[in-house]
Amino acid sequence: MADGPAPKSHARARHLLERRRDILVHPSNALTDDSASAPVAHHYYRPGELLVRNDAGQADAFERVADQFRLRYRRREDFGRPRLSGKDAELPGPVPAAAHYHVYSDEPLEDTLRRLEDHAHGEFEVAPNHVLFALWDLWGLSPYGDPRPLKKNEKTRLSGDGAGVSVAVVDSGVPRGYGVNPLLETVKTWEFEEEPWDYDGPTPVLNGTQGHGSFVAGVVRQAAQNAILHSYRVLDTDGVTDEWYLGHQLALVLASGARVVNLSLGTTTRADQRLIGLSGLEAAARGDGAGPAPVVVAAAGNLGDSRKCYPAADDWAIGVGAVELTGPGKSTPKPASFSNHGDWVDVCAVGVNVPSSFEAKPYRLSPSKVEQFNGEAAWSGTSFATAHVSGKVAELLQTDPGLDRQGVLAALKGLGGATLVANLGWFVP
Repeated sequence: MADGPAPKSHARARHLLERRRDILVHPSNALTDDSASAPVAHHYYRPGELLVRNDAGQADAFERVADQFRLRYRRREDFGRPRLSGKDAELPGPVPAAAHYHVYSDEPLEDTLRRLEDHAHGEFEVAPNHVLFALWDLWGLSPYGDPRPLKKNEKTRLSGDGAGVSVAVVDSGVPRGYGVNPLLETVKTWEFEEEPWDYDGPTPVLNGTQGHGSFVAGVVRQAAQNAILHSYRVLDTDGVTDEWYLGHQLALVLASGARVVNLSLGTTTRADQRLIGLSGLEAAARGDGAGPAPVVVAAAGNLGDSRKCYPAADDWAIGVGAVELTGPGKSTPKPASFSNHGDWVDVCAVGVNVPSSFEAKPYRLSPSKVEQFNGEAAWSGTSFATAHVSGKVAELLQTDPGLDRQGVLAALKGLGGATLVANLGWFVP
C-alpha cells in the first residue's frame, strides 16, 4: 500500500491549536501546507513539559545535568494531581510512570531536549510529554470521518463469549445513563469516570470524537458479549490526552487486574521514540508485574501511511489496522484507504462502516447540519477494528487464561477465516 495523502483537516487542526494553548506541534510549521502530498514527520506535545524514565536513578541523573547548565525545572509531583483527575480516591500506591517535569526556558523545547540528550551520556531517557488523540480525522490519527445512522440492512449484534475476562476500555468514557442502551447495559464504570453529560436529551450537540468511548465499548461487547467490560475516561471532550495522564490512568487499570487493555488512541512521536510515560503498562505487558500480564490492543491510526503510531507500534502491544470486506459475499478483506500499515502492524479487522452503540444525542456534521442519533451508529476507523480484536482476545483468554501476547497472536492466526493481509498482518474475522 502506498503512502496516503496528507490529512484533509490541517485547517481544523490549526483551529484547535489556536484555542488549546496546552498543545503544540513540532515542527511549528507542520500544519501550514494544506497541499502537501504526505504528512511531515511531526508530533504534538505539552509546552514546557518533559518526561524522564523513572528507574535506576534516571530522574536524579536528569536533575544533575539540568542543574549543570542552569535549566529551571520543577517536578510535577511537587504541585498537584494530573489534569482531568476528578478522582474520589487516591491512586493505589506508587504510580508506575515516568518522572514529569515542567521546564522554564526561553528556548524552544526541542532545543532543550537536544541539549539534555547531548549531556545525558546514556544515564537517562528524556522526551516531550506527547499528546495522544482518539483515533479521528481532525489529526489524521483519529476516527475516519463522522458517525452516520445505520442503514436498513445494518444492525448491531451480540456474539462471542469472553465470560469472566476483564476488558478495560481506556477512552472518552460513557455518559451518565448509558445503561439504557442494550449494548452498554453491562458496562462497569464510576461516576468520576463518566463523560460530563447525560446519555439522553437534546444537549449537548456532539461533534468530533465525542461519543467515541461509547462506540468502542459497544464494539467490544458485540465481539465478547459476556466479558467484564470496564470503562475508564482518559480523553477530554476534544478527544485529547497526554502520556503522563494516560500513565496515571493506566495505574488504576493495572490495579484492577484487567486482562485486556483496549487503547483506541495513539500518536506519532518525536523521532519515533517510545512513550516512556507508559513504562508501567509496558512492564506489566512484558510480564514484570505481580499478576498475569495484560494483553494490550492498540489502534494503528488513520494517517493512511507507514509512519509508526504509538503505543500500537511497541513490541509489547498488539497493533491493529483496518480493512473493509469486498468481493462476492463481502468476504475478502481489503486494506482500508485510511489505515496505517507496515511490518509493525500485527493484525487487522473490519474498520469500515462498523455498527455499534452511539449516544442518543444530536451530532454536528457541519456548521449547518446536525444529525439526531437514537443509540446506535456506523463509524469507520482503526479504533473500531481494535475494539473488535479486544473482544476476540477476551474469548481466547476465556479458553486459555495463560496466553501472553505471542500466544494470543498465534491463536488469532488460527481462527477460522483468518487470512494474511499485506502490510496489515492477519485478518481477525
